[in-house]
Amino acid sequence: MNLFIGILSNLISNSDNQISYLTLKSEIIEEIELFYMFPHQRRKNNWFPYIMFYECHTTKLYEHIIDIQSEKLSGYKKIFISKNLMEVLQLPEEEPSLIQIEKKIEKNEEKQEELHILKEIEKTIKDLPVLKQEIKELKESIEVMKTNK
Repeated sequence: MNLFIGILSNLISNSDNQISYLTLKSEIIEEIELFYMFPHQRRKNNWFPYIMFYECHTTKLYEHIIDIQSEKLSGYKKIFISKNLMEVLQLPEEEPSLIQIEKKIEKNEEKQEELHILKEIEKTIKDLPVLKQEIKELKESIEVMKTNK
């Protein structure tokens, strides 16, 4: 605990390291909750409520979430940001990952192939009257040949 107090006092004195201070504080509290508390203590609703309400400035929250999305904050866990919060703050959508981009490219290629096939079918449909006329002429020529025998 003395080590914890010493680290916190060093970080508090340096105002530039507020983010690292908060990150370290959260890691230490998480470690205490996981390893030094009994399960019945962790299940106490008055210690760990199911829902927590926070009050903050929307501009600071917006900036913080933008930093999270652009991965400027150093953390070992990806923070979940609900769609409702994104709509309220009018946040831009997260940038797609490489796998998502590859899937979209594959879907577009499949659509291009389907479009090409549809265009070929359309051409054959346009050629149908001409083909019908040619078939009629062939039938007529066959009939003429049969009668000439």
